[in-house]
Amino acid sequence: MRNGKVLAVGISIVGAGLLVAVAAFGSPLRHPPVLHVVSLEPAAVVDDAGVELAFLTLSISNAEAQHLFVRDAGVPLQARIAGHWSKVRWSQSEVKLPNCALSPLRTENVRLLVPTSAEACRVAFKYTGAVTRIEWRLGRLAERLPTYVRFHIPRFWIWVGGYERYGPSSSWKGCTVDVPLPAGRSYGAGA
Repeated sequence: MRNGKVLAVGISIVGAGLLVAVAAFGSPLRHPPVLHVVSLEPAAVVDDAGVELAFLTLSISNAEAQHLFVRDAGVPLQARIAGHWSKVRWSQSEVKLPNCALSPLRTENVRLLVPTSAEACRVAFKYTGAVTRIEWRLGRLAERLPTYVRFHIPRFWIWVGGYERYGPSSSWKGCTVDVPLPAGRSYGAGA
C-alpha cells in the first residue's frame, strides 16, 4: 500500500513539472517586435501625387527568446503630414511592411518609402511565434533509419525539402505602431 502512495505522489510531481515546463516553454509571445528608425535618406523618387519620397530604414527587433515571424497586416503604411494620416502610395501600389523571420534576440532592417514631409509613420503588421515543423521532425527521425531504408523512400526526401526547422504558428496577432520620424531633416538638391 505504501509503494502505491509513493508512486502516486511521484507521478503527481512529474505531471506538475511537465505542466510547468509546457507553460514556460510553450507560452505565446508576450511582446510584439520593437520598431526603431535607423535612417531617413532622400530617395529622389516622386509618388503618384508628385510628392517627393525618402527611404526610411526601420529596425525590427525580436526581444523574445523564441523565433518570431512578421508579415504585413494588409493595411498600407500611413504617414502623418500636417497632423493628418494618409496612405503612402508609389507607382500605383501601396507601401507595406515586408514579411520577415527573426531569430531570438535579433534585429532585421527593412526599407520603406515615406513622404519627405512626414512627421511620423504608422506601420500595421501581424506577428506570431514559431512552431517546429512536422517535416523537420520526420526528417530527423528518417535520418536515423538505415541507408537501405532511406534509399527506398525518395519522395519523402523531396517532401521534407529544405529542412527548415521552424515555421510560423497559426495564432497571428495584429499590431499597429506609430513611429515618430526625426525632426530637422533637409532634402533636395542643396542637401
